[in-house]
Amino acid sequence: MNKNRIIFALLELKNEDKIEILKSRNNIDDIDFKDFSKDILPKDEQIEEFMNKIQEKKINFTIYGDEDYPDELKKLYMPPAVLYYKGDLNLVNTNIAAVVGSRKCSYYGSAITKSIAGYLSSMNITIISGAARGIDSISHRVAIEKNTKTIAVLGCGIDVYYPMENKKLIDKIAEDGLLLSEFPLGYPPLPKNFPQRNRIISALSKIVIVTEASEKSGSLYTVTAALELGKDVMAVPGSINENNYKGCNNLIKEGALMYTSKEDLSTYFGIEIKEEESTLSEEEKRILQIINFTPKHLEDIKKYSKIDYEKLNVLLLNLQFKNKITCIIGNYYVKCVNE
Repeated sequence: MNKNRIIFALLELKNEDKIEILKSRNNIDDIDFKDFSKDILPKDEQIEEFMNKIQEKKINFTIYGDEDYPDELKKLYMPPAVLYYKGDLNLVNTNIAAVVGSRKCSYYGSAITKSIAGYLSSMNITIISGAARGIDSISHRVAIEKNTKTIAVLGCGIDVYYPMENKKLIDKIAEDGLLLSEFPLGYPPLPKNFPQRNRIISALSKIVIVTEASEKSGSLYTVTAALELGKDVMAVPGSINENNYKGCNNLIKEGALMYTSKEDLSTYFGIEIKEEESTLSEEEKRILQIINFTPKHLEDIKKYSKIDYEKLNVLLLNLQFKNKITCIIGNYYVKCVNE
């Protein structure tokens, strides 16, 4: 590996200073590190440790100006000087949609996210998100389950697991998709990192889809960055009484595209979403029109379906076996998140 590239990656300089250096040279080999202060140059043991780590963990990196550096990131006001990655970097050149939202998402938000991610996967759209708890994790997992590619942009070093509970998910993304980070190896997940990370998610995506967000949600940083780059934004509407949807509702009020059905995605991307063959009876379909993501009591289901108790209980049991609904305490039923 070119030692100059490693020295540059390890330079104790701010990102903007590194970009300025790169823009003033034709390539990395034109940099004479003898002109640099010893205080910012890496020591030999640091270089050796870095080389060992990237080989052991199969980490790669690209530098602004390299042929494989993502074109969309060059459009940022301050692009990453060094971009670390694990997986297939060519995925940045595919049709990409960002799916973002609340870490503490509601059942409804989870369900809608799973549904949207499923439709995107069926259209072979690469899903990009931030590997955080909640909406991010759901969108990545659906892509993996549907054998569609997914990209995760981390708010820490690419060798750091955050959150730790997503270790297996992050490893799977690195194996079958792409992990990205502009932060040095070992860099902790500081709060200031995440707005910085979100601009990369925005830059690489064609559209940012917000499935659940409060007024002060971090996902709105992704939206702001997207709008600055002229990208499209789509939001899922929610109850005006729920704080978790004030961010989404405000986006729609301000002119964002509104998600109401899979046809909105199909129209946007110009790709038909094929209907999955239904295995449900007409009565089961009728019940599913009654039960939604807000718990519905057995009495109400009986009232609206006009099906007697004995037959209704059998139908409800069948729908649970088919993973369409679930029963919760007190004879309440609700749609499953994959429905």
